[in-house]
Amino acid sequence: MSDILPVKSNMPFKRLENNSRREYVVTQILEAIEAGEYKISDKLPSEMALCEQIGVSRPSIREAFSALRLMGVIETRKGDGSYVAAKNWRKDSRKREFIVPEMFQHGGNTFEAMEARRLIEPALAEFASEMMREEDLSKVFIALQEMEKAASKKDLRRWHNENKRLHLAVVESTRNSLLIRYVKSLLNLFTQSDFGKELRKQYLTQNKYLKEAIEVHQAIYEGLKSRDKKKIRNAYFRHFDQVEKQLLGT
Repeated sequence: MSDILPVKSNMPFKRLENNSRREYVVTQILEAIEAGEYKISDKLPSEMALCEQIGVSRPSIREAFSALRLMGVIETRKGDGSYVAAKNWRKDSRKREFIVPEMFQHGGNTFEAMEARRLIEPALAEFASEMMREEDLSKVFIALQEMEKAASKKDLRRWHNENKRLHLAVVESTRNSLLIRYVKSLLNLFTQSDFGKELRKQYLTQNKYLKEAIEVHQAIYEGLKSRDKKKIRNAYFRHFDQVEKQLLGT
C-alpha cells in the first residue's frame, strides 16, 4: 500500500522554523484538525510525508503521534496508519498551549533515544560477548530473574529498574568507561522522560507484551551465554522492534 495520499488544498502543515520539534508537530496537527483540514475518521499523512512537509526527523513525528494518541486526538490502526479519533477535542488554544509543552517536560525525545539504542546496543553486546566473564553473565541472569518476578507481580517500577540493570550489565562487561557512560545516558534518557513513562504505562500492563519481553530478554541472555553474535544481534533487533511497536500503538 502506498504512503502517498491526495494532497489537500493549501498544504495545512508548515515547515519547522524553530527548535521545539515535537511540540511544533503536535501543534501543527491540532491546528489542521481544528481548521477542518482533517475531520473525524480522516487519515493523516504518513510519517515520511510529514517529515517532508514539516522538516523534522522521523523520531520527532513518532513522538508527536504518540502524544496525540495519549490525548485521544488520533488513533493508529495496525498496518494502515493514523486517523483523527472519534472523540471531541475542545478548540481551546489556551488549553493546548498548556498541555503540549507539559507532555514533553523532563526528558528528551523517546524515539530518538530508541533510534540511538537500536544502532549502538547490538554492536556493544556482540563486543561484550567477547569480553564477558562468568560473573558478568551471572549479573545478566540475576537481572532477568528479577524481571520475571516483577512481571508476575505487575510491579512496573521494579520491572523498569531490573530491565535497566540487565542492559547495563551487558555494556559494563566491555569494561570501556566511555561506552558505559554513553549507554547509561541513553537508558536514563529513555526511562526518565515523563512522556516516555506515560507511554510505557500502557504497554507494561499487557500480559502478552510482558511475556514476549521476558522471552526476548531470555534470548539475549542465551546469545551472550553461547557467545553467538548472530543470536545476540537478532535478539536485540527483536527487542527494539517489540518496544517500538508498543510505543507506536501498531
